[in-house]
Amino acid sequence: MNGTERFKIVMDILDKNDLVNNTRNHEIFDKLKDEDLSNEAKVAAVIETINGVNERFENNPNRYQENIMQKLRQRRGLEPYDTSIDSDLNTYTPGEVLDDVCNWEGLINYGSAIKNWIKDIYGIDIE
Repeated sequence: MNGTERFKIVMDILDKNDLVNNTRNHEIFDKLKDEDLSNEAKVAAVIETINGVNERFENNPNRYQENIMQKLRQRRGLEPYDTSIDSDLNTYTPGEVLDDVCNWEGLINYGSAIKNWIKDIYGIDIE
């Protein structure tokens, strides 16, 4: 199946499930192989994931925003939408989260430097 065919199938699945045709939803479907797009159980699992992600973006149950939680999960080798350790991640201090997010984004050991820059530039001590 080519990319256009796959896109249309995913778009049809999203439409049938009253879900938005957006990049995030397509990225979640990217975990499925082409042949899995006709497997009702696998498609249902992806739809459940999408609904969970949408719920977390709309009514965040976590201490940190969903986009930050995704980075923290990935930093620990999980899929961005795997909420299995969210209770642990919610115990992290803002400083620990900043350090982890910086490291995940390739800014190794820059958490303290960024906090100092904010203080020096904006006069705001975020500690």
